[in-house]
Amino acid sequence: MGAAKSAAGGASPADKIARHGGVLAAAGGLAAALLVLKIMADAVAAVAAIYATEGAGAAEYANAAGLSLIANLGFIITAFGLQSMIRLGQGYRKGEVFTAAAAGHMAAFGSSLLLAASAIVLISPNLIAWIGGEANGYTLRVSSEALLLAVAGVFVTTTALIMGEAARLKAENDSFI
Repeated sequence: MGAAKSAAGGASPADKIARHGGVLAAAGGLAAALLVLKIMADAVAAVAAIYATEGAGAAEYANAAGLSLIANLGFIITAFGLQSMIRLGQGYRKGEVFTAAAAGHMAAFGSSLLLAASAIVLISPNLIAWIGGEANGYTLRVSSEALLLAVAGVFVTTTALIMGEAARLKAENDSFI
C-alpha cells in the first residue's frame, strides 16, 4: 500500500485509509447480514403465528410472510443500501478515496436511507392497510427510527455531494500536474 511512513514512524496515511476501508466494508457486511436475519426472523414468526391456528393453508402462510416483508420494507431497503457502503470501503482499501465512484457509493447509501425512511413512514403502512382492506385515505407512521434514518440520509447524501465536488477538484488539479 503506502510506501511512505508517517513522521512518527507509524503506518502511512494510505495504509490507515486502507485499514479503515476494510473495517467499513466489514461493518457494512455485518450490518446487512444482521438486517437480513431480523427480516427472516420476523417472517418466520408471522408464519409460525398462522401455523398455530387450525385450518390455515398456503394462502394464509404466504399472506403472513408477505405482510411481514412489507412491514420490514425500510430494513430491506437499508440492507440493499449497505451494499454501497461495502463497495465504498472496498474502494478505500484500494486507495480510491477522492473519486467520483466513492462519492457515488456514498450518495447511493444516503439515498437508500432516505428511501427507507419514506418506506417506514408512508409506503409500508399504506400497503398494509390497502392489502388488509382498511384503506381510508393515507396513513403516516412517524417514528424515531424513521426520523433517525431521514436525518442520517440527509447527512450522508450532503457529505457525498461535498465529496463529489472534492473528487472533481482533485481530478482538475491532477490534470495540471
